[in-house]
Amino acid sequence: MKDIEIAMSETNNKFCALILCMKKVLTYYVTSYSMWYVYQKSDKYILLSDSYIREFLSFTRVKKATKLVVITNPITIPYIEEYEKILSYKRKEIIYVGRIDYNQKRVYRVIEVWKLLEKKYPDWKLIIIGDGEEKSKLEEQSFQLGLKRIVFEGFKNPLEYYKYASLLILTSEYEGFPLVIPEGMAWGVVPCVYGSYSAVYDIVKDDVNGIIIEPQKDEFDAENMAERMSLLMCDNVRLKLMAKAAKQMSNQYSLDVVSDSWYKLFV
Repeated sequence: MKDIEIAMSETNNKFCALILCMKKVLTYYVTSYSMWYVYQKSDKYILLSDSYIREFLSFTRVKKATKLVVITNPITIPYIEEYEKILSYKRKEIIYVGRIDYNQKRVYRVIEVWKLLEKKYPDWKLIIIGDGEEKSKLEEQSFQLGLKRIVFEGFKNPLEYYKYASLLILTSEYEGFPLVIPEGMAWGVVPCVYGSYSAVYDIVKDDVNGIIIEPQKDEFDAENMAERMSLLMCDNVRLKLMAKAAKQMSNQYSLDVVSDSWYKLFV
């Protein structure tokens, strides 16, 4: 549906806009009915986050949530339990981990934020881990902006980057359950995220274990995110406290906890 919305925003042809609008409405009702039908035929229906219960009921018009069960995705990467040991690895690094595209991830927003931070914090750097259709375009954008301390690593195992990073930035237009957030938190990486989807509020507690930038009139505010991140980048005590809280929060997404939820479902 997001593809249709993007196409609607880019067309100046009234006829095309009308067709796209009809397509959007049809897609909405077909998807809603499909989910309702599957729910009716199921014994249990799994959602990835608590906040999606309300959204599911609203979208499908299901009356009661008796079949809905919330089971999150688990953290499957290796990580160290001892917070103090994790802390000893940390560097002044911000990471983005994920696909590089426009539709969902909107990584150009990460570049916008970094443009506001790079000169102010000469001892920090930004590392982009991932690949996708927008990668070369963003590399060119970074060059044109004269950004020096930004590295595009391509598709890599993010484990070593979690180990050394202090902050993780995610500016997606929408997500389901972004596993990179709890994965990073397990390594004491403080998430700085755009609150464009409800599940992020179940994972991140603003100013406790991370930062959430809420949409302003449905728009991303790069200056606000840069300002909020700046407060952490210049306050190591606060950064460490939030990293510890992030590490503690990640425990509820451990493989043991999530596998136990699946076990209880089938017992």
